[in-house]
Amino acid sequence: MVLILFISCIEEPTEKFEIPQQHPKLAIVKDWFETNKEQLRIDDSRENFSLGGQELILPFFEKEPDWDKFHIYEWPDGRIVYEINLANKEMVLSSEFKENMPQANPQETVIQNIMFVENRENGRYDPVIARYYPADEYSISDFDDISYNQIGAGWSGKVDLWTYDERYFIGFVIEDGVIVSTAHPHWYMDDQNARKLPNSEEITLTTCVLRQTVIATTVSTSTGSTTTYHVESSIWYCPSGGGGDSIGSSYTVGGGSTYEWPSESWSGGGGSGSSGTVSGSTYTPPVIRMPSVLNALNNPCASRLFIQSTKNNNFNFTVPAQIGNLNPAIINLFQQTTKYPYLIKNGSVMNINRQMINARTTLNSGIITVEINDSYLNQATELSIVRTIIHENVHAYLLHQSKTNVEFAVGLNNFAKQNNLNNLPNTHHELMGQYVLGMAISLWNWDKNFGETKGALDFEYYYAMAFGGLLDYDTKKPNQAFQTLAGTKVADYLKIIENESSGNSNAKGKKCNQ
Repeated sequence: MVLILFISCIEEPTEKFEIPQQHPKLAIVKDWFETNKEQLRIDDSRENFSLGGQELILPFFEKEPDWDKFHIYEWPDGRIVYEINLANKEMVLSSEFKENMPQANPQETVIQNIMFVENRENGRYDPVIARYYPADEYSISDFDDISYNQIGAGWSGKVDLWTYDERYFIGFVIEDGVIVSTAHPHWYMDDQNARKLPNSEEITLTTCVLRQTVIATTVSTSTGSTTTYHVESSIWYCPSGGGGDSIGSSYTVGGGSTYEWPSESWSGGGGSGSSGTVSGSTYTPPVIRMPSVLNALNNPCASRLFIQSTKNNNFNFTVPAQIGNLNPAIINLFQQTTKYPYLIKNGSVMNINRQMINARTTLNSGIITVEINDSYLNQATELSIVRTIIHENVHAYLLHQSKTNVEFAVGLNNFAKQNNLNNLPNTHHELMGQYVLGMAISLWNWDKNFGETKGALDFEYYYAMAFGGLLDYDTKKPNQAFQTLAGTKVADYLKIIENESSGNSNAKGKKCNQ
């Protein structure tokens, strides 16, 4: 039996595993919501859900949070956000989702949450509705694996935000963990132009595209019957860039990475009739930030290799004929390694002794972070970098397991005790011996589909590469797992690893920056 345990290659102890407990502030948010939810629901007939194609409005759905399923995080401006899963069965399905996932069961693929954004000035928790639509099977996630603050590094799909009373606010189109465009209702452009440009000035929309979309809202009842409404609406799609959503060469919509509900003074539809009253003050949806997408690799080559390796594992993880069968649990592990949220970035990476290292995975403030050293990226071959990414991805996956799976955490502690492993890094890498073959197959798969040698190297070369990082934390020499599995070939394997890591003349891969 294979013990499915991995530990992160970190340079200092991870946080102690604890079973998640109900957050004390949730009770305050819940009380506020129960007191104000009727006032948040604006009373209108909604006979015309799209108001002539201007403001996109859906029929109002009741929203009952499942308070046991929550994410809590802080935005850079200090506001705390409480994101709670919705228990209701009502689903909002766009034509885009139906085209991308025609056979999908929405109840198992679309996630609907209510986000309460802290408003300290008024003692409120202003709500918006977040809906996550995956674009492919790979991006289907569980509630625990995705939130507005943690969009997985390889995730593709669309995140739509609606006001509490179902008026379209803003959407974000994401491909392979990168925000590629933002989506705005028809009135958004007109409102921005009215506020920011003289009435006499004309602009040419050179980069934003106006599309028609059909929103299908499906209501599931206890008897299984459904009622569907179709609302056709005009949505602007604008490319996402560092300075905001660009229109033409000089005009910026939105002003950067935050978005707000249109001004009350505008009479075209977006601001008209959109406010309710909460505790004697006007309710307006909160200022919203872009979602946090966790692929922060600003090295183009490393980012490309990361995306290739994750997609390759999910869709093309095949086992070479000479290997025969591989434990299905190991195959499943490699196919899952980037479906959960973690931050991956490059930079100057050191261990606790201030020594430069190739990469590390840590748990900081509850966020799993993979860091890859810039100096390593500048000299290593693509084959070596993908090997490192695979190594760190699997570490991160197991660190995620240690945070969320009590049985895993107990098994990890027992393994360390039984093998007299007195520190976390050594425990990690002793376990890694069980997965060397899986990592080698993953690397071979990447090379076959994307690499310089197209998988034509002798398989033992990939196998040797997979031992990279299996070192004793104190001596920096091959650990027991490395020595046992490699036998008389320890020195040969170390030389192969070094050749690819340094990108010297004996390396078989090409350098990342060539």
